[in-house]
Amino acid sequence: MTALIITFILLLLVGAPIFFAVGISASAFVLSSGNNSLAIITQKMVDGIISTTLMALPLFIYSGNLMSCGATQRLMRFADMILGKIPGGLGTAACGGAAFFGSVSGSAVATSAAIGSIMGPEMVDRGYKPGYAASLMAGAGAMGAIIPPSICFVVYASITGASVTKMLTAGIFPGLSVVLGLIILNCFISAKRGYGKSNYKYTAKEVLTITLQAIPALAMPVFVLGSIMSGIATATEAAAISVIYAFLLAAFAYGE
Repeated sequence: MTALIITFILLLLVGAPIFFAVGISASAFVLSSGNNSLAIITQKMVDGIISTTLMALPLFIYSGNLMSCGATQRLMRFADMILGKIPGGLGTAACGGAAFFGSVSGSAVATSAAIGSIMGPEMVDRGYKPGYAASLMAGAGAMGAIIPPSICFVVYASITGASVTKMLTAGIFPGLSVVLGLIILNCFISAKRGYGKSNYKYTAKEVLTITLQAIPALAMPVFVLGSIMSGIATATEAAAISVIYAFLLAAFAYGE
């Protein structure tokens, strides 16, 4: 153990990348413990990633990418229609849109990229300061790591042996609380700085069209979480279902 700690600290002091420091110090520990074969490190690494639960990660990421083909824009229009009349309406709609997309992708990075690329420039054009728009998008995007299906929760459950279903269920209330908190904070700051609400009036036909277009995308979390929580499918199987659903939605429903 001493060899591991000393090697790790020395490598950090000389500026070695953290993954090199961890790998080399682990190798030093194995050699100092009397085991002359480093093959055990490879064996442990392989054992660590042989998990059917971890197979859900690339599938959730892929389904999130597929949902960005048309679904993101429709979710944002739906969020703007519902929340746009609140002070700071565009920022509020961005928070709501991030919550919708986070419940589809499970990734904070994907949520920030998808929502930020659409709403960030639009917020700046409507008078929001660039720094405020960027920070709001970053905060809203971080919800993608909390709202199920959360990739972080799946990784944690696979490492600790915790129930994936319970982990995902536990993220619902905190995720929604963060959304509400960001919306309240945005309304307060927007009222103070004079960021106005949306003045566009949707007709009954537009309301119906936007709602109908958003429903298929909003149904994704229902299928994923519903199948997991009801015991019909495991997290990995639900992730595979989400990929198939997202593909059908992007290719046929939205044609993008």
